[in-house]
Amino acid sequence: MGQRPLPGDWLERGEAGITDEVKDNSEHPPAARRIEAIGRWSLVAALAAGGLFWWHPGYRNWAGVLTVLSATWAVWLVRQVLRGDRTLSGHPIWLALAAPAAALLYHLVRDLPLHHAAPSASLGGAVDVSLLLQAAMLGLMVMLGEELLGGGRWARLASAGAMAAAPALTLLLAESGAMTQALTAVSAGGWLLLAAALWRCARNAEQAPPPKAMRAAAALAGLVGLAVLAACPAVGVEAGLAMLAALALSAVVLRWRRVLAAPVVLIFAVSAVLRVMLGPPIWGAAFPMEPAGLGEQALAHVYAGDRGLDVLLAAAGPLAAAWAVLAALGGGVWLVSLSPKGAAGTPGLQGPAVLWLCGTAVVSSALLLEGGLFCPLALLATGAAWSQVPAMAGRAGARRSGWWAAGAFAALTTAMGLTAMPGLAQWAVSSWGRSEDFLHVPTGFFLSLLLGWLMGRRRWGAAAGVALGALAGGAGELAQWLLSRRGVEGVDWLLHAAGSTGAAVVLALAWMAKGRKA
Repeated sequence: MGQRPLPGDWLERGEAGITDEVKDNSEHPPAARRIEAIGRWSLVAALAAGGLFWWHPGYRNWAGVLTVLSATWAVWLVRQVLRGDRTLSGHPIWLALAAPAAALLYHLVRDLPLHHAAPSASLGGAVDVSLLLQAAMLGLMVMLGEELLGGGRWARLASAGAMAAAPALTLLLAESGAMTQALTAVSAGGWLLLAAALWRCARNAEQAPPPKAMRAAAALAGLVGLAVLAACPAVGVEAGLAMLAALALSAVVLRWRRVLAAPVVLIFAVSAVLRVMLGPPIWGAAFPMEPAGLGEQALAHVYAGDRGLDVLLAAAGPLAAAWAVLAALGGGVWLVSLSPKGAAGTPGLQGPAVLWLCGTAVVSSALLLEGGLFCPLALLATGAAWSQVPAMAGRAGARRSGWWAAGAFAALTTAMGLTAMPGLAQWAVSSWGRSEDFLHVPTGFFLSLLLGWLMGRRRWGAAAGVALGALAGGAGELAQWLLSRRGVEGVDWLLHAAGSTGAAVVLALAWMAKGRKA
């Protein structure tokens, strides 16, 4: 007998009999289902809070985002332990993030001796490692969203509604200043996402309210999104081009009829030419263009309030920036191309999937607008939108080994440990009255929790993973002594071990819950 679905577990089945959701939670232990519901609605709450409060690039706002993502990640790891699942969902967006991350890591490693030999000559790698942390947060949001938000229709509707309504309220009631463009793009894209989600609901004939009401609501939400874009021409041009690019590429790949595809491609081509001729320079003529970017030295030419595209071009270079945009768009269209077309006389899923991809492109454009690259809301919304593209296409994403997550976390924390300044992470915890040393606690906690999860086929394996995570703190202090100006600090290792102890407690509770009968 299956368990009664929890809120957000409303699974849907395609008209052709194809289950178009990632998982059926009724097959898993009740404890895993309950804790998954907590993580799911935590992400929805984070999107709402981002639109209302976390849209300004202040350090306290980044601290809030880091806290929510960290807590939700811990919840997801506990769920995986309860399930006995040591994999995570793969997503093409990770491939898109690889090039900028590699460029920033190159600058970080290249300048490492400078950061520690002459700290006054630079910011000690703080900018490079901060952008790396933001890329990791975006990838984490995509993974968590695909795992948690893609499992139910209610969660999809709620997340899209939060992205649409919360920024709109902020634009109406608050003075958003330099963040106006990013907020507008997120809100407009959110309305398009809501339209796609409602359209998807209307495809199920057994759905209540009736499909006609759903289709009318979807059309209204789509019109609101287009109206928001039209109300702000500066955003409408950039975000509209992103939407048209997704639509034109989808028309070509999905082989739409010429009467539909030809006008879309023509409109995109003409709009792109007009944007290049009449709009501001795309390639950031105000700073020297290096193939691999300038890294931290880009701050001599751009600042946080500039267009996100300019900051990305200056820091990571045109090659990495072009790869990120094209790989993300290509990956999204590839996912949409896998969606079922539907039998004769039966609607498929391609229409809602294409509309969702267009909304995702509009939301993602917020990162490339003024101040967008440092807007916490833009990062959260972009990750949430991309994470649900596979579910909207009716196909579960490929599963990857959890060791990829452990390796990425180890690389990021190593980079933060070897630089003179950990950057955004340090500034975020400092805004809450904590010192840099506090960062060793979550580092030990998550490293031990990851290793305990991956090595935990048996309880002794989980214990060995926690112990290995605790010992890694000592190895990190030794690496600091050998590769940087920092010495071995016993207090830091103790704080790391304290985090590992917390991970041991969490894993013990998870194993106890796993051993109970449903």
